[in-house]
Amino acid sequence: RDAGSSASIGTLLLTILLSTAGTIAVIAILGFFMFTLFTRHLLDHKRQQLKVDVTKDKPKEYAPLIIGFFHPNCSAGGGGERVLWTIIQCLNQIQTEQIVRSIGGILIYTTDPDKQNYDATVLGHVYTRFGIDLRDNRKQSIPLTFLHLKPNASSQPTSLISQSWKTMLLAYDAISAIPPDVYFDTTGCAFTYLLPKLLLPNCKVGCYVHYPTISTDMLKMVYDRRPSYNHSATVVGSPWKTAMKLVYYTGFAVVYGFVGSLSDLVLVNSTWTFGHVSFLWRFRRLFGLLSFSKKTAGIQ
Repeated sequence: RDAGSSASIGTLLLTILLSTAGTIAVIAILGFFMFTLFTRHLLDHKRQQLKVDVTKDKPKEYAPLIIGFFHPNCSAGGGGERVLWTIIQCLNQIQTEQIVRSIGGILIYTTDPDKQNYDATVLGHVYTRFGIDLRDNRKQSIPLTFLHLKPNASSQPTSLISQSWKTMLLAYDAISAIPPDVYFDTTGCAFTYLLPKLLLPNCKVGCYVHYPTISTDMLKMVYDRRPSYNHSATVVGSPWKTAMKLVYYTGFAVVYGFVGSLSDLVLVNSTWTFGHVSFLWRFRRLFGLLSFSKKTAGIQ
């Protein structure tokens, strides 16, 4: 009788626990759904209000798009920055009136400090480093502005998950401040694509990938138990740690493939990157390969 009573009590506690967990899960899902709907409405209203301000004293048919480039370290002088400024230069060189009139402004989301004469300093550096002249904003067909975001105050991320999570927080701050019609990432932060797709109605997402966050080469390196800068000898020497890391990398690669596939346009810098990205981003088929002329800073 005691054993039967104990079993009944155990079954009752398990039922209560599962019921409570299910209730919490339902509440969390409903809360997330309501938060998403509210945020979508709020950001869409904010975006429309920005367009009203931009279209003052303009013809009624003037319906500008706001293009937001996500590039936190836009003042650096690397290959990713060259792509960013070359795309902006190409947009300004478009001569078709219909296309020019459809772009109301270009916005760069950056974590650079908002110092005095920041715009002139950065654009001067761009001209010196890449030969791309955007220094006189009055001569550009599309206005260019910078939105300075507050960088994460915590230490440098040590894992793929923490790094991706922090870029998502930064992207949320960006699109919440000024919601774009086109969100273009030139840093390869694929997890940020989820936010404009989820929170901004009819927002198009584009990206440039210089090097994928995770690749099949990284998975193979773990599987083969070969030591590397991101695969320590401690993990290599332990079959259990190797198996756990392989599961971690595989799971991350699956999610990375999903969020990357949310991009409407994917630009890559090489056939190697194209091969890895197209393999992981299975549901995205609109790709472009960038190549730069040695004499001019343009996209061919």
